[in-house]
Amino acid sequence: MMLDNYPDDFYLVQIHASGSYYISWGGSRMNFYGVTGTPWAWFDGVLENYGGYGDTTLDYNRYHASYNTRKAVPTDVTIEQVANETGAWEWDVRATVCVEPTGTGKTMRIYMVEVLDNWPSWPTYSRNTLRQAKATTDVTVAAGECAEVVRHFVFYAPEQGAPDDIKIIAWAQAPLSSAPAEVYQAGRMTWPFPGAPCEPLAVRSYRDHAAAGELYLDMGISDGIEPRVGGIVKLEVDLDDTWSYRAGATVNCDPAWSGTITETGPIGDTVTLEFDPALPDEAYCTIEFGCGGEVCVTLCEGDMNLDGVTNTTDASSVKLRFGQTPTDANCEWDFNNDGAINTTDASQVKLRFGKAAPACP
Repeated sequence: MMLDNYPDDFYLVQIHASGSYYISWGGSRMNFYGVTGTPWAWFDGVLENYGGYGDTTLDYNRYHASYNTRKAVPTDVTIEQVANETGAWEWDVRATVCVEPTGTGKTMRIYMVEVLDNWPSWPTYSRNTLRQAKATTDVTVAAGECAEVVRHFVFYAPEQGAPDDIKIIAWAQAPLSSAPAEVYQAGRMTWPFPGAPCEPLAVRSYRDHAAAGELYLDMGISDGIEPRVGGIVKLEVDLDDTWSYRAGATVNCDPAWSGTITETGPIGDTVTLEFDPALPDEAYCTIEFGCGGEVCVTLCEGDMNLDGVTNTTDASSVKLRFGQTPTDANCEWDFNNDGAINTTDASQVKLRFGKAAPACP
């Protein structure tokens, strides 16, 4: 009843004291809490409830009172979990444990377990049965700081037959040898497991500039414009978190583009995308990555000052740079990518007067 009534903040780990579903880690937790019989429950490691009234309503009311008591206690600790699929029914799970900037730094013992709900089928009251537990680790976290803990989970036949009932529960507890030991925070992750979200930090468009080599234009992270002739052929994108990155970037352009994407990486936190054919002129293209982050780039040949339209100002800006050798800092003015900034670039820009870059949606 508690699980059904408070699904968002009541996290249960049910341990079998004996029999086929007993595991040794469960036995060590029973010793930690001084459990000598059933039913026996601890709330947040500090409120103990043992024995029963033999009456469902009375037992529920007692548990409910303990739940309300602990729910009223504030915490300065947060836990977030994400997962990375490493094989068939194998996942790495990362728990990020933080102390809020206004909180108090502390040393915590981090636990991570898997429970399977509604298993076994008998007894019928089986909920969130402990299936596996991972090694604990102690972390010291200052106010405003975080620690990451990663553990590997393999799921077997019972989980494979009921993936929606898999739950990964992590909690941060006072690092003591026996209860009472306060649980500062807990987190629960359910199926399908979320990956680490990624957001773009930088976008660079690469073109080959003959003898000057491959040069990039820094396009920012939104509405960057590629003005060089030939469209976008290669993008390099820095992402803030690629821990659970999955290949499979997609591109949607207006006007439409159809072609192949060659995806490399991540190397560090950088992903490289190559397009064949190049992304088209006078278009915007939204690129979505396998981890959910996205960028939007626009293309407008000859828009050398990146103001969204090709006109006399752009041709004049090329003339100001005649004789310069293209580098990453000025490569956009080598409009035709031939390794030199000269009259040819200005002449070709003039041929494109009137082009405009559509705005990203």
